[in-house]
Amino acid sequence: MLIVFRSTMLPGSMTDIVLPAIVAAAGEEPGSLYDVAYNPEFIRLGSAVADYFAPARIIIGERLAGTTQPLLDIYAGIDAPVFRTTFETAELAKYADNAFHALKVAYANEIGRVAVRSGISPAELFEMFRADEKLNLSACYLRPGGAFGGPCLPKDVRALSVYVDEVGIAAPVLRHILKSNEAHTEFLIAEIERRVAPRSRILLMGLSFKPGSGELRESPLVTLAQTLLDRGYDLAVYDPDIARANGGDGLNGLAPEIAAITLPELPAEADFDLVVVGKMSAAVAEVAARKSPVFRIDTL
Repeated sequence: MLIVFRSTMLPGSMTDIVLPAIVAAAGEEPGSLYDVAYNPEFIRLGSAVADYFAPARIIIGERLAGTTQPLLDIYAGIDAPVFRTTFETAELAKYADNAFHALKVAYANEIGRVAVRSGISPAELFEMFRADEKLNLSACYLRPGGAFGGPCLPKDVRALSVYVDEVGIAAPVLRHILKSNEAHTEFLIAEIERRVAPRSRILLMGLSFKPGSGELRESPLVTLAQTLLDRGYDLAVYDPDIARANGGDGLNGLAPEIAAITLPELPAEADFDLVVVGKMSAAVAEVAARKSPVFRIDTL
């Protein structure tokens, strides 16, 4: 017998609450007479039946890999990718979807308020917005990793935040984008500090704001490097992109203390306590493969 739960639950609910309750009621552990699965619903009110038979994907949380075959049999004939994963991942997947849907509504409404106050048609504006299926309505940018940076996004979000204040519009989502970005860099620093002891030797792979570019303006990796230096870590930096930037002067504009620890090339052998990968490239991948431990912030 397979007991399947579909209700929205926070990560850890199946493992910490549901499963112990079932074990107590059944008087024995799962695996012999019964097993347990978590299969979150991704259906909308008013179109639940249609959504069930035409899902974007099926997510199944398993206690142990391979224990949910009876549930897969129920979905036989439904054409959709199937993800078999842990309870916790399946639980968070449901919340990630709903929070994102709410965020999209809130964002559209905030930009809509800005449009109305500016004498612009929100409908026309979002018709143009939705027409961009390369960046706006796509998988682009939807990959956890480092904070955003560079010469465009921080500047433009900052300008729009000032504008909404000037015209007197409440736009808490827009006004907290930069704060969220700063909080992410703080999270990454805390994760590095959790992995190594104070004053450890760290190699930071990447300095410019994205792969293939030597642009250092408002790069979150520069902020990361400066913070690690300020906190006393023995830091070295390597970035193949900046050597090709600014006519060969890739360090132009860097603080002297960061320029001084930026390596022109990677040493054949170096003893680091942690390699932090901020940007991936072929050269970086080769080094990261032979160094341990590695913390990849480019993909979290």
